[in-house]
Amino acid sequence: MNSKTYKTIINIIATISVAMMFFSCKNNLETVAALSDTSKLPIQTAINLNVSYSDSSYVKMNLIAPKMEYYNTEEPYREFTEGLTVYQFNAKGDTTLNIRAKYAIYNEKTEIWEAKHDVVVNNGEKTLFSEQLFWDAKQHTIYTDTHVKIIMNKDVTLYGKNLKSDESLRNPILKNTTADMYYEDKEQ
Repeated sequence: MNSKTYKTIINIIATISVAMMFFSCKNNLETVAALSDTSKLPIQTAINLNVSYSDSSYVKMNLIAPKMEYYNTEEPYREFTEGLTVYQFNAKGDTTLNIRAKYAIYNEKTEIWEAKHDVVVNNGEKTLFSEQLFWDAKQHTIYTDTHVKIIMNKDVTLYGKNLKSDESLRNPILKNTTADMYYEDKEQ
């Protein structure tokens, strides 16, 4: 190989190398810009969160979550990516409601909670199972358009869709309802 051909090959390799570095820097700059966009980052993170809300000298509610992230966007929200458990108590300290989900998000502006993935709500009498559930804190209602299962008691289980109820699950209304009912046939 003569020296002119050798220099041409070296120049081509150098040009390709510079071009590759330029394009890789562009991609890295885009990545850095995306990562430094603070509007997409939480401004607060809490690990092993355990918050109690009390009123009139007794604890009314207790929220437990492995992780909570707070985002101060145009519509501020709190995200519970590793799930949460919420307990509600009466004046005697008895648990009146228990909610558990693998994911939840709370919109501060609308005061609406959304729980997703293996949502379980128990009020001591009934247990609700769903993949998604909304709680409107202003209206004191819970609702979902997804399928739900409600164990009413040991003899009655309801299945349906489009649930709407008061927040304590005392008066659930379902559409497209079916039920499993067990009864004992007593001969007289």
